[in-house]
Amino acid sequence: MNETELLDNVKKLLRKSIATTLKIPIVHYETSMEAQTGVDRCLTMIMTLARAETLDDALDFLCMTGSLFNPNKISREAVQKEIMACLNTFRYEIALFKRMDSMVDAGETPESIWPKIQAMAVLGEDYKTNN
Repeated sequence: MNETELLDNVKKLLRKSIATTLKIPIVHYETSMEAQTGVDRCLTMIMTLARAETLDDALDFLCMTGSLFNPNKISREAVQKEIMACLNTFRYEIALFKRMDSMVDAGETPESIWPKIQAMAVLGEDYKTNN
């Protein structure tokens, strides 16, 4: 496993954790593009918050990228509310992603990081059994 594969695995794991936190049944998640898009939006926010130096940096980045993908102007206040909701809702997921980054930065191998990250994830039963 290399770092790219580790990141892909962690993102897949985080999607399951986000869906668990949002109480999205796996059947709905697997069949609903809306549910998948919502989870991916949360994932983007989690990764941004985990890697940003400050909340303002995260806010600036999310406002800029949101305007790239949405022709309608997204207000800074709306994004800020989403960030605060994300911080309150996805504490474990943000911590998990930060932990992965810190282990990579410390020079740990992807093979040694992956089981530690898996152990940190909080998944619903249906997501634990689904690969």
